[in-house]
Amino acid sequence: MRKIVEKSFPADHSFNLLLDAISRGERIVKVGGLQGSAKAFLLSALFLKRVKTLVLVTPTESDARRDWQDLAFFLGDKQVFLYPPYDVRSADMFAFQRPTALSRMEILARLFENRPALIVLSVRALMQKVMPHKAFASYREALSLGDFRDRDELAEKLLSGGYSRCSLVEEKGEFSVRGNIVDIFPPAAEKPVRLEFVGDELESIRIFDPVSQRSTGELSDFPLPPAGEIIFSAERQQRTIANIRRRASELELPALVRNRLVEAVSTGPISSVNPLFMPLFYESSHGN
Repeated sequence: MRKIVEKSFPADHSFNLLLDAISRGERIVKVGGLQGSAKAFLLSALFLKRVKTLVLVTPTESDARRDWQDLAFFLGDKQVFLYPPYDVRSADMFAFQRPTALSRMEILARLFENRPALIVLSVRALMQKVMPHKAFASYREALSLGDFRDRDELAEKLLSGGYSRCSLVEEKGEFSVRGNIVDIFPPAAEKPVRLEFVGDELESIRIFDPVSQRSTGELSDFPLPPAGEIIFSAERQQRTIANIRRRASELELPALVRNRLVEAVSTGPISSVNPLFMPLFYESSHGN
């Protein structure tokens, strides 16, 4: 279908007028008469022509999912992403909603790295806060061959960034440490990577298949983004506890919830805390 989309619009006058208007930076461009999957077809053509990130905002989650499926039909699922909202109606406010968090982090990582994508999200997802850009940037790093890293410190960093430690890495957001080998599956990666150390020196970086656990390629470096929107640190721990106690009344938090939050933050990595509490963890959060 991708080739059909690419061949459909090159000489179309209306399509070229639309491209010109967008290229001139016009803030409002109205397009009418699109029925069924025609909207997805047009957006797919725009994306292929411009090769820049496009964002489609829909009224509801069901609209977002339908449009995402239509766009994936035309473009495949490698560059089309559904950005989900957190469920504010969750009965347990300590439910982490990990699949949602990982989907969001995958898209945030792609945006940070300026990798073109067509992102579909609902108004509700658009309105929910995300982690500050500064916090994402300060956590993210590029690991390269020849780097010197203490494996225990690397494991602590991964835990602080929302990764889950396990014995065998199979899913995004997981990592494992076995002797001189560290396996990591970053949210925006298609496959996990295997780091092999000699002492503290990073000697090899290999891509591997999470099912067979066999290597499928080699890298000279790779980006390590966070796997969750709440980055844990001793400084943030103390500030968050102070924020919880100061703002408990303002946020109408019951004493039980306040005490559970303080306990969760006090006992270490906070991957079990719902990101809906994110404003308490950062001095500022951004809604875009």
